[in-house]
Amino acid sequence: MYVKRVQIDEGFLDGLDLALQPGLNVLFGPRGVGKTSLIQLLRFCLGASAHSEDVAAAARAHALAILGEGEITVTLSDGTSDMVVSRTAEEDLPRSDGPIPSVTVLGPNEIETISLSPVGRLRLLDTLWSDRDGYRRREAQIRAAIRGHTERIGSLASEIAALDAELLIRDGALASLAAERTAQEELLGRIAATASDREALTRLVAQSSALAAEGDAISRAAAAITRLAEGLADLPSIPDELTETSGFVRLGPATQRAVRVSQLLGRLRSEVAALDADLRTAGQQHSSVRLEAEQSARDLRRRLDALEEGAGSSAQRIAKLQQDVDRLADIASRRQKRAAEFSRIVRQRGELFDEWDHLRQQRLEQRRGIAEHLNGELGPAIQVDIRQSEITTEYMNAVANVLRGSGLHHGTLSPRLAEQMTPRELVEAIEHGDVDAIATAAGIQPTRAARIIEQGRDNGIAEVASARIEDGVVLKLLDGREYKETPELSTGQRCTIVLPILLTMASDLLIVDQPEDNLDNAFIATTIVPSLIRRKIDSQLLFSTHNANIPVLGGADRVVLLGSDGKRGFVRLASELEDPRSVEAIVTVMEGGEDAFRSRAAFYGR
Repeated sequence: MYVKRVQIDEGFLDGLDLALQPGLNVLFGPRGVGKTSLIQLLRFCLGASAHSEDVAAAARAHALAILGEGEITVTLSDGTSDMVVSRTAEEDLPRSDGPIPSVTVLGPNEIETISLSPVGRLRLLDTLWSDRDGYRRREAQIRAAIRGHTERIGSLASEIAALDAELLIRDGALASLAAERTAQEELLGRIAATASDREALTRLVAQSSALAAEGDAISRAAAAITRLAEGLADLPSIPDELTETSGFVRLGPATQRAVRVSQLLGRLRSEVAALDADLRTAGQQHSSVRLEAEQSARDLRRRLDALEEGAGSSAQRIAKLQQDVDRLADIASRRQKRAAEFSRIVRQRGELFDEWDHLRQQRLEQRRGIAEHLNGELGPAIQVDIRQSEITTEYMNAVANVLRGSGLHHGTLSPRLAEQMTPRELVEAIEHGDVDAIATAAGIQPTRAARIIEQGRDNGIAEVASARIEDGVVLKLLDGREYKETPELSTGQRCTIVLPILLTMASDLLIVDQPEDNLDNAFIATTIVPSLIRRKIDSQLLFSTHNANIPVLGGADRVVLLGSDGKRGFVRLASELEDPRSVEAIVTVMEGGEDAFRSRAAFYGR
């Protein structure tokens, strides 16, 4: 799609109504007429990203200052149908009646910023990746799942450790119960207790134990349902604007769904309230039965005490021991279930890690293919190399966040760990308590590695597990007989690398503000102009410039002369390049006037 029309209400460019064409569109005019302002407003309206956070903040501030309380509206077209995008200064996102196409916008200093920033160079290369959005969506899904799985693994590991600590007393409880039962049998035999008394005692002990376990289960369930009911009560209601008939046609499907969601929430709250009532009823019934059983047990113990002092005490001890054993059996069952869930989630996370590795390998191959294409198009003057998994900034920051407050020097340890271990390896080493692996990777003593493990378990390592590692992009320029990387180049040389790469982009709308600032005319004529001519056939370019070579040699499809009265910027001329008015404007504004142009022509002729 291409920008067909730009309309601005209020602000410095109030009343501007500009029609553009596919191919090459060139903005020109004296300084201060609003060329850069128009480009920044287009970036703002179309939601185009910047290659750094600082640039994004500065571009947004510029756009808001120019727009004031007004609105910008951009009409996009694919040649058959139109789509309208609008945005005011108060809106966080643009409003549109369809998906906004990818747009690349570059200000005067952004080209150099791209070449110097590892992230900027990577974003530049990725603009040539046709399915990068599909990769990013799947990667975001995988990262979210890995983060959630890692948090659950940490929670389960803590719960299993606590259950294991309780289960340490299980063998002793079983031995004590067996010994107490043997002693009771001997006692009952000595006092000639009746068979019915022994049977009744056994039944009551078993019943008491079962009732205790049942009571614990009911209490846990009731507490969980109470938390659920509180959570549902805190859920915000569906806005009235969606549940009430508003009359807006495009809100119809959303209104219907909102009503269904509201009804579902209402039924869910009703069901949870009914479940809470069921549990209260079950608790009351349990209390009644348990009181009756306890009363029967007390009566039996009184009869036994009448036969022999100590028989009742023995029964109490057995009942208590049996309750402990049954409680521990319930804990063992819960521990088994948690261990099974732990294994399942670890396996699922491993599959996600494997898929992510596969995706990253595919990404690497895509980027290497793009680099080969660029080397073929722009070589030997320009060379592009890909370095696998070179950018580890996000990973290092995640490790540093985990280690903060530990007394360990996270500024030194996080780069070491990021260099020697993948996020998956580090996370699994912390979860498994692999002191040797961490000590070897970081080059530290085992005691310090153990502190890293402890810190990771305490603070959580989900951020580390889901941290991204990106490939590095190296841009080189042939300077004489040797290639130099961008940090070694001058500002003009850096632009010499980046601009030709930008102009190879096949489909993105490209908007560039004054690309000639750091370039000489020879490079513009021999490199930039041929690239413009090749690219404008299939896409739209919008250049703001003071250099006549760009519209004239580039064969601009539309030239736009902006003017200003000091208070407001406006369009003086918008026409084809061959229009005599366009020729006069270019000669007057860009060439310094007809006399200056003829004088130079005469000089060159001599």
